[in-house]
Amino acid sequence: MDSDTLPTAKSEILNRVQQLYDLKNRFFVGKDLKTLTENRDVSVEKQVLETLAFIEVTSESLEGKDRTIASFAKGKTLNIRQEYSEEAFENLSRTVKMSPNMTEAWIELGNCFWKKGDIDNALNCFESAKKLDPKNKECLRSLSIVTRSIRPTSDKNLIERLEKSLSLAKEAVEIDMTDGSSWTILGNAYLTLYCSSPRQDTSLLRQCKVAYTRAKGDPIEASQPDFL
Repeated sequence: MDSDTLPTAKSEILNRVQQLYDLKNRFFVGKDLKTLTENRDVSVEKQVLETLAFIEVTSESLEGKDRTIASFAKGKTLNIRQEYSEEAFENLSRTVKMSPNMTEAWIELGNCFWKKGDIDNALNCFESAKKLDPKNKECLRSLSIVTRSIRPTSDKNLIERLEKSLSLAKEAVEIDMTDGSSWTILGNAYLTLYCSSPRQDTSLLRQCKVAYTRAKGDPIEASQPDFL
């Protein structure tokens, strides 16, 4: 077997998965939603099936632990769907067992648990990812969301969690000031804290507005239907 085959196969698989996510994230960029005739969900699902087929064929050249990449890629591909996927969960669980230092696999597994409604295990996965890579903005954003979703044991505990959620969102923004998704999560954190705080500090609303304005400056984030 050519010594370059494994690295090439691995990179091709990961590139194909990235193309899938780019399709979903950039689908509406530069398009007029009023006249758009394409359906994003249909287009993404078509590419999901094509990506899975590509992984199946390409991964045949991988051996041993390198096949972990195929499990990860398959899990992440299936995880792009809005609903929980048991097959994605199985592939990602297998990945973290074989490669426990793969940060992105822990993040994707956390997303699986989140979709399943298992907040505690989602939190554990994101915290495991953060230990491996404290400056991973996607991990910090996910931690911010999950932290403020945990049921509080008291009013004090609620505010503490919301403040921690805000701190995590700030960390994500500081890592990449141009990422609109991080700014949106920060805006949500400010808004949630404002609505839950007894004295409703109006400065939180001002900071919320600033964050959403910065988010709108990112063409990808500004084009998302949920943001409009």
